[in-house]
Amino acid sequence: MKPIILINCNVTEPPMNYVQRAAYVERVTEAGGLPLLVPPLSAEEDIIHALSVAGGVILAGSDDIDPSIYGRKRHEKTKFMHRRREKFDLKLSRIAYERDIPLLAICGGFQALAVALGGTLLQHIPDSVPNSLNHFVREPGDPHHDVEIDRESILFSIVGESPLETNSHHHQALKQVPGCLKVTAHTADGVIEAYEDSKKKFCIGVQWHPERMPGRKPHEALFEALLVRSAEQASSRTGEQEK
Repeated sequence: MKPIILINCNVTEPPMNYVQRAAYVERVTEAGGLPLLVPPLSAEEDIIHALSVAGGVILAGSDDIDPSIYGRKRHEKTKFMHRRREKFDLKLSRIAYERDIPLLAICGGFQALAVALGGTLLQHIPDSVPNSLNHFVREPGDPHHDVEIDRESILFSIVGESPLETNSHHHQALKQVPGCLKVTAHTADGVIEAYEDSKKKFCIGVQWHPERMPGRKPHEALFEALLVRSAEQASSRTGEQEK
């Protein structure tokens, strides 16, 4: 049976629509999973129910989190995501993490999970990082810069390369890292590009967009690894139900 991978949706209006980029769906399908697009749910019990059928979760990219959530004033370049999605993403991140459901957090999802676990963000890299690289490429399909990955990390065991060529589409970055997460990658300017929690079944966050790099094996390997762990999660859940 294919593992179900929950993917959070964005909100656009007017008129109100729930949408997500096809690339997330395509990478999950290619890796052997069944993507499940879930709109922003407000009730925690509904989120828990949705997670009860999922083998894994992809926390997708987004606009910016309200900095008041992590105790900062708004920078003029901060572009708020829709409030419904923001509340959903933070709840989904926390609950999935606490329930040890396999997680792959990407770009805005990378930031949301970190904030949900107590981290903070740099709101605009050019104003916070001296001599920073250009991290915001409007169409981030092709490699843009290298990322240095810790060779002792789970991430390195999956992608198998360091430095790794990645794309880039973000103007914010992780600042204070939650104690439960280990930073595993940086760019040359010091911006944090990945983290993981080795105590979980699968919990990896990357600041770049691997879903937009089809045909590039290291990036496809992230989805394949998520699917392996998600299949194990689904099998374990089925076994418990049959007892």
